Amino acid sequence: MASYNAGTPGTVPDGLEPVQQHDYPEVLSGPTPKDNYTPSPAPAYAFAPSSSPEKTIFGLRRTTFILVVLRGVADGAEGTAPVTTGSPTATPGRVPPPPEEGILELDCPNINDKTRRVSVGDTTSIFRRICGVNYPFNDITRLPAYSFLDCMRACVVFNIMDGVVKNITCGGVYFDTHIDSIVNNGGNCWLKTKLENSVVEADDAKINLAASAEREA
Repeated sequence: MASYNAGTPGTVPDGLEPVQQHDYPEVLSGPTPKDNYTPSPAPAYAFAPSSSPEKTIFGLRRTTFILVVLRGVADGAEGTAPVTTGSPTATPGRVPPPPEEGILELDCPNINDKTRRVSVGDTTSIFRRICGVNYPFNDITRLPAYSFLDCMRACVVFNIMDGVVKNITCGGVYFDTHIDSIVNNGGNCWLKTKLENSVVEADDAKINLAASAEREA
């Protein structure tokens, strides 16, 4: 049956049925999609993960700081210390990579409570070495060292860096002979402002595998 829009003023013609109006909300529709219409893909939003600021040591990136110290150690080094186990085989014409496991050489208990002069350039410090004792507080930083001597050299280099480090002095070090400490902890040589609150290694089998050195002068 034909219909008539009831919203149009006037009389409904004979034979036509009025269309009822409803209070439905108005719907706005877009163009009718064609048969081959493909909707546009939803925009991809990239959310960058939040990252905390990189830790620094006295205003330098930790990597940069360690490289500066190790460069000073290398400039003052007389040679490298042998490794008792885990040393890679050297190839003629190539420098072997540093070992990732094994035990570094440490002449404990023979060096216990004995002093050693350590020089880097024109600067010389005297260290008293203590076998099997750790001082777990007052850390400045940690770095890799393949000999106890290089660990003490790093302390001397730190004190030479007057242009970078102000009002902080390296007063001693702790050296761990386990090479995996370098891999697992990012270093086996801890520079310390001072040595206090000592902890003695309780395992007799390990007491000669680590040592501290206090800078006396």
